[in-house]
Amino acid sequence: MNRKKQIIIIVLMLNLLTACGMDKVEVSQTTEVKDQKVDVVNDGGVTSKRAVNVCSAKVGNIDELSNDGLVDHVLCLIQNNLYSQAKEVIISKNKQDDKSFSLLLDTASALNNKVAISDEYSKLMDRIVQAQEETDNKEVKHKYYDLLIKVNDVREVLTAKELQKYNEKYYNPKIGMTKEQVEKSEWGKPEKVNKTTTKYGVSEQWVYYGGKYIYFEDGKVTSIRE
Repeated sequence: MNRKKQIIIIVLMLNLLTACGMDKVEVSQTTEVKDQKVDVVNDGGVTSKRAVNVCSAKVGNIDELSNDGLVDHVLCLIQNNLYSQAKEVIISKNKQDDKSFSLLLDTASALNNKVAISDEYSKLMDRIVQAQEETDNKEVKHKYYDLLIKVNDVREVLTAKELQKYNEKYYNPKIGMTKEQVEKSEWGKPEKVNKTTTKYGVSEQWVYYGGKYIYFEDGKVTSIRE
């Protein structure tokens, strides 16, 4: 996600907080409603023996829900990590081809299957922002905001992991590295190798394009010149 899109998302979040009169957004996976107590096992592997499925407690008869009401219900399920239930509701109502529910189905699937590519979550965030802009329902708009935060949290974790993997794979040569490590670095293999053998050992000069050099003594980097 580029910087411009990130700024747009932040502005939308702030506007939404103002519109809803919220100073703080709290997300809870377990709570109590009218003293009801049931067991809930969510797709995140979290089990609470005295928890309540808030979403079902609020709904009543799901068949009587309006389209916005159904969207609100599915958003609630996803926010509480009940991804499989969210997908079941969408599929049972034959809403897969509806724009809003298609987004929620893709989001629930990505979170449930732990998609490991941050770009996929960035694309979902773009779609969530669009859905948020298109709805006039304040409660649904608020839940889209919660979903945006949830997806962004996952994206940031994956981005950090991807950056770490990139840095591990693409690194610059350092003093003390072996020839093999240098060859696997961003510099790669040299254009030319000048080798000198004396009674004190073997030294090498690796020559790279652009006037860069790496010097080895007995197979280890002792000097780097750029």
